[in-house]
Amino acid sequence: MKKKEMVHKNMTSQVLAERAALAVTKSPFVVKLYYSLQTNLNVYLVMDYMIGGDVKSLLSMYGYFDESMAVQYTGECNYLDVRSKQLLSHCLNLFSYCVVI
Repeated sequence: MKKKEMVHKNMTSQVLAERAALAVTKSPFVVKLYYSLQTNLNVYLVMDYMIGGDVKSLLSMYGYFDESMAVQYTGECNYLDVRSKQLLSHCLNLFSYCVVI
């Protein structure tokens, strides 16, 4: 990720919170973070490759989750070993986009 773009999009705190959450989470539902490093221009998070992306990408693709999909992802979020308030807050923010019809 380019640092300049993160600052421009006001995403610095979000990226730091996500990195911190990934560092402490040990769950089969969360991608494993192996390393995080940075240069003067970029930040790198070395993780397992997961086909399909993240929940936010799914929501932007589908527009909303039907009830069964929302239940599944909410259950996975609740399964997490939540060790920080930031992780819980990040998880809840993702699901605030969820519309059940």
